[in-house]
Amino acid sequence: MHVSHVASDGSFRRPALHNRERFPDPTFWEEVEIAWTLRTKTKNWPDHFQTTPAELSKDPVLRGIRVLWVGHATALIETPTVNIITDPVLFDSIGPTLFLTKTVTNPGVTVGGLPRIDVVLISHNHYDHLDLKSIHAIVNQQRGSAPTVLVGLGVGNLLKKEGISSFSELDWDQSVTVKDTRFVFLEAIHTSRRGMWDTNKTLWGRFSSILLREESTLPGTPHTANTSNTYMSGMVHLN
Repeated sequence: MHVSHVASDGSFRRPALHNRERFPDPTFWEEVEIAWTLRTKTKNWPDHFQTTPAELSKDPVLRGIRVLWVGHATALIETPTVNIITDPVLFDSIGPTLFLTKTVTNPGVTVGGLPRIDVVLISHNHYDHLDLKSIHAIVNQQRGSAPTVLVGLGVGNLLKKEGISSFSELDWDQSVTVKDTRFVFLEAIHTSRRGMWDTNKTLWGRFSSILLREESTLPGTPHTANTSNTYMSGMVHLN
């Protein structure tokens, strides 16, 4: 574990090199105010905007990658060797049970319309990125071949409580390999929280994936080993 980003109280802090003291993190009550504003928005937002879920191709990806933006930080990434989904939100509401927030539009794909998922990337534990109902739906649909859920340090405790066992916790710069693809958890400037008392108690980050096959099928790189592509799960706009 990199002690540089762990404070004495056990919470995760940004390294001094990336400290944003000029822009302090929002307090819990400021986040409540933001959530309430989103929940009660009346100007410039429709009550609901229905979109037609995408019908995904049944043909396997033999070369290159196929990417579908599902909504917010959720993207489906299909490659010849591994299928990835980032920060999956596959239903029309998020948040704790007592304070569910309806999304303005439905996800761009249904759970039943997904291909087999090999890896679920979770950037951090905010409700709009770590949606337990969506992870359960993917796992239940693939009984006997559950995807590997990759999360930051500390997030695994929540998954254990939910009965989700196929996961790996990563510190920054740590990696895990799934189906010839190495996923590296990288530093990002953000925070974590799901309640009043757990600010920065779990780690956040972004992901880079490195294809380890001898013959890469990624665009423009035929017959090249160790080809790197960065899939920044929900965090690309925060760096």
